[in-house]
Amino acid sequence: MKREIVLVANSDADSSAIVEAVAKESGRGLRKVSSTRQGFDILASDMDNLDVVIIDLDSGMHALAILEAISGHALAPPVIALTSLEESEVTPIASRHGAVVCLGKPFQHANLAKAIELCLAQPRSVSCDLWGHPSLRRSRALTCQPA
Repeated sequence: MKREIVLVANSDADSSAIVEAVAKESGRGLRKVSSTRQGFDILASDMDNLDVVIIDLDSGMHALAILEAISGHALAPPVIALTSLEESEVTPIASRHGAVVCLGKPFQHANLAKAIELCLAQPRSVSCDLWGHPSLRRSRALTCQPA
């Protein structure tokens, strides 16, 4: 089965167009999720076929809840967070909730492509949080990047 990128967002056409172009160039499929319910449905049924999840933290849905749900899964794909909010404040929050990379909007096509490749190059290792719940530990290869 073709590996996929999932974009969790319900607005921002510019960001969606860049994600779509990067997915196509990398030979991956793209699923767009526009509601929290759709996000949880994909995570529950098809986590094994996901290479990367890209979450728009500005999308007006419960993006952090989806981010936490992904990062709690033992076989979770890496997550890239997108934001137009103050990057110095959002990066640590996104990281604590499981994002591997945080890109500031607007972002360039090349920045997203590089972030995806760096995410996929990092080994996944299972660990646990303070309460013993399984979680993945990855080095933080990138932080928010200005346009």
